[in-house]
Amino acid sequence: MQKATRQSTKEHNLRLVLNTIFEREEISRADVARATGLSKATVSDQVNDLMEKGLVSETRSAEIAIGKPPLLLEIVRDARHLICADLANQEFRGAIVNLRGEFLHTINLPRDGRVGKQAIQLLYQLLDELLKKTDRPLLGIGIGTPGLIDSDTGIIQNAVNMGWQHVPLGEMLAKRYKIPVHLANDSQIAALAEYIFSDCQPQTNLVAIKLGRGIGAGIVLNGQLYQGDGFGAGEIGHIRVCEDWILCRCGNTGCLETVAIAIKSVAL
Repeated sequence: MQKATRQSTKEHNLRLVLNTIFEREEISRADVARATGLSKATVSDQVNDLMEKGLVSETRSAEIAIGKPPLLLEIVRDARHLICADLANQEFRGAIVNLRGEFLHTINLPRDGRVGKQAIQLLYQLLDELLKKTDRPLLGIGIGTPGLIDSDTGIIQNAVNMGWQHVPLGEMLAKRYKIPVHLANDSQIAALAEYIFSDCQPQTNLVAIKLGRGIGAGIVLNGQLYQGDGFGAGEIGHIRVCEDWILCRCGNTGCLETVAIAIKSVAL
């Protein structure tokens, strides 16, 4: 374990205060202190810092029966924007998103069977067009794509449907756009989004199964995305369910997603 420095402690407290305001939507400084266990002075310092950055603002006075009503704080939802992209289907879909996860602009580009370098060029086109749709500071780019993805390095180890093997897509995008880039398997991102934004009763553990051009699953355990050894947790699409039946794009026969597509075609 590394020893905590003054700077790392400040950054930790800043994130803690920001996350608390985000989760509560509207909250007073005193309630932030109670929720986080930080001192009122520390919370005040962090809130002032966040307000200077334009991330937090005071909204209104709270309604209380006795005493001076405290001012409530909220996230400035359009203080920063993000770019997100979903590469899992027959079209590449992208959006500009604000700090509340609201879609402000969306763009869909037909993939038309593009794989390999052509698919990367289409992704560049999608991101270039999205960049023109915002004038706010960008926090980064988040991308969900099929396949085995090393989220730590941004390397796509193997994406059969895209014709990508050992592609350092995260590094390529970060170099091109000069902002942070995060890549993950599309099914894993779907599970994380369901965990964070779902209106259902909060769950610390869940499995989300994603059906599209392929079949995959994402797993959240104890509130954390579980990617497993080799980042392959939830990669159920290429589990062999039938012997010697239908050749899959991965080179094996009888894979779950290939069999499912075949059954769907017969049913239709």
